[in-house]
Amino acid sequence: PLSLAATDAWAGVAKIEYKIGDGAVATYAQAFFLPEGRQTVRYWATDRLGNVEAERSAEIVVESPDRLAPRTSLELAGARHGTAPVFITPAGAVRLSAADDRTSVGDNRGVGVAATRWSDGLGALTGYAAPFTLAAGRHALKYLSEDLAGNVEAAQSAELAVDGTAPVSSVSVGEPKLELADGRVLVAARTPIRVSAQDPETAGVAVGLGG
Repeated sequence: PLSLAATDAWAGVAKIEYKIGDGAVATYAQAFFLPEGRQTVRYWATDRLGNVEAERSAEIVVESPDRLAPRTSLELAGARHGTAPVFITPAGAVRLSAADDRTSVGDNRGVGVAATRWSDGLGALTGYAAPFTLAAGRHALKYLSEDLAGNVEAAQSAELAVDGTAPVSSVSVGEPKLELADGRVLVAARTPIRVSAQDPETAGVAVGLGG
């Protein structure tokens, strides 16, 4: 609420009057609330001898309180594949960003994000400061944000798998064939040739072969 006060060292204050915008003049009796929006409050005091203070004014912007928690987004840099988990490379940075709303999702009028925190697996939440990379293997990330009004977002999660090992391919040549001393292999038009590849696991992770 808005409070008004006045002092008069000699005769004493008789009353304080005010008006909001182009509204009617009111005698101040107790703290009052302003309607939402930009408001102009004009006010002045009168002492017991009838001396009237010059009008004063204040521009006040009244907004509804921020009742919504922030929204945190996770972005992955570089190549990726799949959904649960999402496969990425060791160089693929993980970036977290948050927006804060006030009364409706997407209005971006909140008081602001105070902190974003994240954890990997069962580890404790830690403050997010900059994009980060992950070691090879599977990761269960949890992340959330809190705004300056104390609204805390429900934790979100993401399953990631980091695979930095390239596939290994091989060629097998059937018969008939002739292996030369210099390492070359001569084949006939009917000789079967097979090419195969494997994607070895690293830390229990292998994204598999692409098309």
